[in-house]
Amino acid sequence: MASLDIPTCPPLDGTVDVLPGFLDFHARHNPSKPMWRFPPLEPQPDVVTYSQFADATHRIAHAVRPGRTGTERVVVAIFVHCDTLFYYALMIGIIRSGFIPFPMSPRNSAPAVVNMLQRTQCHRIISQPSFTPVMDSIRSALPSDYTLQVDDLPAFADVFPMFSSSSVLISSESDIVLAPYPSPVQSLAPSEVVLILHSSGSTGFPKPIMQTGITILHWCSTPVMVESRNRALRWASPSLPPFHTMGIIIQLYVGLVSGQPVSLYTPRAHLGSPPVVPTPDNALDAVKQTNANAVPAVPIFLEAWAHNDEHIKYLASLEIVAYAGGSPSEKNGNKLSKAGVFLASVYGGTEFGPPSALFDVGPAATYNPAGKSWEDWQWMQFDDRCKIRWLPQGDGSYELVFMSCATHQPSVENLPNGEKGYASSDLWEPHPTKSGLWRIVGRTDDVIVLSNGEKIVPIQQEGHIGAHPWIAGAVMFGFGHEQPGVLIEPRPGHEIKMGDQDALVEFRGLIWPQVEEANKPAPGFAQLFKEMIIVTDSARPLPRAAKGTVMRKMALALYESDINSLYQAVSESTGLHNIVPPQSWTTLHIEAWLVKHATDIHGGKVVSVDKDLFEQGFDSLSATILRNRLIGGLRSSTDPRSATAAKKLRANIVFEHPSISALTQFLFGLINQANFELQKQSPTADIDQLIHQYSIQPGMSAISATAKAVSKNGAVILVTGTTGRLGTHLLASLLEDTRIAHVYALNRGSSLLERQQASFDSAHLPSAALSGPKLTLISGDLGQDNFGLTSARCEEIKKSVTHVVHNAWRVDFNLSLASFESSISAATRLAQLVPGARFCFTSSVSAAQGWPTAKGPVPEEALHNAMVAVGSGYGMGKYVVEEVLDKARGLGLNVTILRIGQLCGSSRSGMWNTTEWVPVLVKSSITLGCLPQLDGAVSWLPIDKAALAAIEIVLQEHKEHNIPVLNLVHPHPTTARAVFSAITSALKLDLPIVSFPKWLEKIEEHAKNPTPQLLQEIPAIKLLEFFRSIVVHGSDTSENINTEIGGMALFDSAKAMAVSTTLRELPVIRNTDCEAWVRCWQDQHFIVSG
Repeated sequence: MASLDIPTCPPLDGTVDVLPGFLDFHARHNPSKPMWRFPPLEPQPDVVTYSQFADATHRIAHAVRPGRTGTERVVVAIFVHCDTLFYYALMIGIIRSGFIPFPMSPRNSAPAVVNMLQRTQCHRIISQPSFTPVMDSIRSALPSDYTLQVDDLPAFADVFPMFSSSSVLISSESDIVLAPYPSPVQSLAPSEVVLILHSSGSTGFPKPIMQTGITILHWCSTPVMVESRNRALRWASPSLPPFHTMGIIIQLYVGLVSGQPVSLYTPRAHLGSPPVVPTPDNALDAVKQTNANAVPAVPIFLEAWAHNDEHIKYLASLEIVAYAGGSPSEKNGNKLSKAGVFLASVYGGTEFGPPSALFDVGPAATYNPAGKSWEDWQWMQFDDRCKIRWLPQGDGSYELVFMSCATHQPSVENLPNGEKGYASSDLWEPHPTKSGLWRIVGRTDDVIVLSNGEKIVPIQQEGHIGAHPWIAGAVMFGFGHEQPGVLIEPRPGHEIKMGDQDALVEFRGLIWPQVEEANKPAPGFAQLFKEMIIVTDSARPLPRAAKGTVMRKMALALYESDINSLYQAVSESTGLHNIVPPQSWTTLHIEAWLVKHATDIHGGKVVSVDKDLFEQGFDSLSATILRNRLIGGLRSSTDPRSATAAKKLRANIVFEHPSISALTQFLFGLINQANFELQKQSPTADIDQLIHQYSIQPGMSAISATAKAVSKNGAVILVTGTTGRLGTHLLASLLEDTRIAHVYALNRGSSLLERQQASFDSAHLPSAALSGPKLTLISGDLGQDNFGLTSARCEEIKKSVTHVVHNAWRVDFNLSLASFESSISAATRLAQLVPGARFCFTSSVSAAQGWPTAKGPVPEEALHNAMVAVGSGYGMGKYVVEEVLDKARGLGLNVTILRIGQLCGSSRSGMWNTTEWVPVLVKSSITLGCLPQLDGAVSWLPIDKAALAAIEIVLQEHKEHNIPVLNLVHPHPTTARAVFSAITSALKLDLPIVSFPKWLEKIEEHAKNPTPQLLQEIPAIKLLEFFRSIVVHGSDTSENINTEIGGMALFDSAKAMAVSTTLRELPVIRNTDCEAWVRCWQDQHFIVSG
């Protein structure tokens, strides 16, 4: 660390106003100390002292408001492009004059400026002749009676005479006065506005944000300020725009708080030249030439510096390199950190300042409660002067909320229900092992919600892709679609001529390794494919904010038609280029060709030929891409038979033949056999075949074993699938139940505790018991013979477990029955894992999805009729397991099947997942301004009550209550009309009721052009097929309470009631339940009521 040269600095206790008070403090106590440094340019000076700069602000005040005449507190907009030194003199000079400066980015459009002028009642702008066309447009757009005064920027040499080449310091034509400007009669109160900044405007017009005396003082007490003072940091920040929050913090406030000079580009206005255009090279040169020891940088500069070893070596010699406004790629960030660069992530915003810790790592750290290390350069911890609340988003991420407090006052307060604070819309994830460390992963408005409800936070993938030396920027898209894509902007020299398909294919291939690296840590649904890359047009560069980051919404709007065309091409399997067909259409070559493409789609992971593709990680997106490549290969083939075959490939071809071997046989037959039969055998035959295949045979250990007795210490439970919605409540109830001694929770994957905690947080359940001795979290794989468990763990479970609750099951209604075969296999094998244990299988009412309503309610017994299960593969798979287990029960297996119906919000908290059809219907209806007439019965079961009832049934010891099949539905159905009437009342909205077909027509009309905003406001578009099925199946329900909403049969629950006290005592769904759901949706900012 450099030797400290700490001058006398202003107090941070509020006894001195920051602007212009801190500047005047330095002018008195440190008049000759440099406030600003510049790279030398003979013969002009390379420093401006505090005294000189203070004098300049007095001159500006005289020019703006001579003699302090007229009205105080007038808002004056600044719309100029000038040297940074001059900009800050203008801004503080306006404050000194008693006016309120409003710095505006000169990149703002005329309509944006007009909007901000009107919102702040601003009638005066200081500008430059170069902006005359913009000023004319602003005047034209304003109302005819709106007065607007436009003043020219004073001459630079008149404000800073030390830069004048003339011996006469002030020109004879100048009106600028040298005397001190008159002081105000009365000081401003801390709560009064000192200046106005504005947001970036990436989601609409920029918003004016008022900066009061107290908010500015709080900013000046944050770690970046205090550490800069204590460590005598000399920041060099020449490239930051002075109208931007990051620029004002580092270029102006830091120097005023610390008394240390800040380095800028050399002023050039007096030479008749425009300001220096920032580049990574000239910014670093300015750092070197001014002897700075600290640098703030935008990520795009860091990426450029990371490609130059000399730059890296120099950066490692500095005290700190701080970045904000995004993140460099992990690859280049690691490279800089490992090379010895002290890389610090800084978080801040115009609405709340820079609250993150700065020197919080290494032996010299002054604040490191989380134990941050050098490798944690992406992670941040927050100053304890801030009061923070984390709002879980249900996917492991959290929104950061700043609560107003005595030491941190946000400039904007936007919380509902009268609370004081600011919800940032920024999404963060906690460090997996270091509590208190957080990493920003995106924004709530950046999140890409796919049509299947999966959420992608794209910042990490975009950052990694953007680190490629040929790529200037990357923006992912996909809102409301099945699969994501990415806009990629080439750097100069690597542009692609629009329409040149060969060049496009070549460019995609060259950058593809970088995209593959970005895909590796991403979940399967977020994987990017070559087909989904759009290379931007050099004539339409991606729009960027002042700090250099791409403005996402504007970029997506600019390329909206290109994106829509790409999705249309994918859906129609058109536009497929360079898909080389197999060497021949023999089984040998077809199989090798399919493996190659499936592996490529699967992120380079080689797929098994015989194993189900969906069990290996494929999803509907992967299936779509593979089908498109099949069609592309068939169309590219010179074999005349292949073109005919391409026309016969149905949309669900991969679902129907979900393995490489099955697809190989299908394609071979389609091309080589003239009378090839496309139709499969009937679904009932498929069901019966699987029941036969997986039936448990007599004599197996699980069948012959004596039932296990529960010890005096209590039952020992093995439960699967505890990170899902029902599984989370099952686990919570198991841990609360005093009859249970121990719980083994078996789930796939790693980071089990963190994932389980996240699921508990999302469900508003206390998570303290997750770290207690009663629970053992086990990572396994139900698809493996021993479930991925060690021999020792298997023996431990076999000896101790008394009850098995099998809840894990893939939830994907797109898959065919064949893709649930491994789930069927896992269930039947798990039933035999612990001889003598009671086995409980959580089935679904979907197992009886085809039950004829004319036959009355579905009974609590095995159904023995495959026809009643025909429908989605999900329900058919559940039915197969039911039948297999029922047969095994006849052989002596101790088994209970729970058919679980529609689950609603918790009776404790009202928590109900906002991706489900009821909340989706409610939110969409609010936007449409009408509610559909819904008829039929509602037998929804509160999710926490379903979990309690299930455990009561599992632990029931009396043989007379050991019933093989029980239906877990609400035993006291109410009417749909009553429920939705109560929801409407809770919303405090007067929504008219329309027929369901009419409501659906409105949804379908909006679905014709589903913009991202529309999909957020009307999420029913994403569930259109489901809502259509309600009309088809429920058209005759009317007020008939003998059928469920949508026309599905009701389910008898008398036997379940006899066993479960929870079900017997469960009241009918009440208005208070509906009110709790609505509050839950409001608290999640999912809906806004009246």
